[in-house]
Amino acid sequence: VPLAAFLLAAVKERSGGGFSPYHRFLHARRARLGFATDRGIPPASRAKLSKMLDHHWSQDKGLPDDDMALLPSLPPGVRVVVFRLLHAPAFAGVPFFGDKTADLTFWRFLLQRCQVETFLPGEILVKEGVLEEEMCFMKAGIVQEVDSETGEKKRTRRRPAHWGTGALLKAVSGTKRFAEATIRAKTTAQVFMLDMRALGDLVARDVDVRGLVKGFVDDEMQAFISRRFQVLSKKAFSLHLVKAAEHFREHQREKDGLRPRANGRLR
Repeated sequence: VPLAAFLLAAVKERSGGGFSPYHRFLHARRARLGFATDRGIPPASRAKLSKMLDHHWSQDKGLPDDDMALLPSLPPGVRVVVFRLLHAPAFAGVPFFGDKTADLTFWRFLLQRCQVETFLPGEILVKEGVLEEEMCFMKAGIVQEVDSETGEKKRTRRRPAHWGTGALLKAVSGTKRFAEATIRAKTTAQVFMLDMRALGDLVARDVDVRGLVKGFVDDEMQAFISRRFQVLSKKAFSLHLVKAAEHFREHQREKDGLRPRANGRLR
């Protein structure tokens, strides 16, 4: 599709020299629009191309943009390609997605089912201890994990980053998991969200994802069993210490000639 091809070329193009990134972007933008004019692309399509190039620049700077509002105005085939081009990095590093670069059906599903939420600086995206019901992927901006009690700032996260895998775990196995950290917007931030129903549908329709998710669920359940065993072991050890302490105190009483009566009083 011509428009997608032009946008792809613009995104990949990186001219050298001592120019700033913005000047390199302007150079690429003029080159692509000039090429579109020479090829006789209609003005309306060139205007859309110009807007998408500007959004690419915004995305490079990590700032939120309204490209999701513009995408519906593009032809369906172009829409999916442009979405993949602009936002594939947001879904990079998700182990159970695998390599979906060429799978347009996968990207069409994400385009149709992902919800976009915007958070202003200081707003809470996730609160520690809350049930995870959506899986989130950074679209733009910067967020930071904070201590929910002291407010201490911890790890800073930006695209690509994701959280909320407990929603996937609940969608496919019914197992509940709660957020382990509070996440707050450091700058204006946008995230893609997939709810449990969308995650369940994705696993049901995609054989590759289903296989990878099975491995993820098995690992999570194994980790849960391991943590549970550690907790039970600690409780058993604590109980053993309590009994040992009681035995020691009774031994000391007998040694000192203070044996307990049946009613628990010392004689």
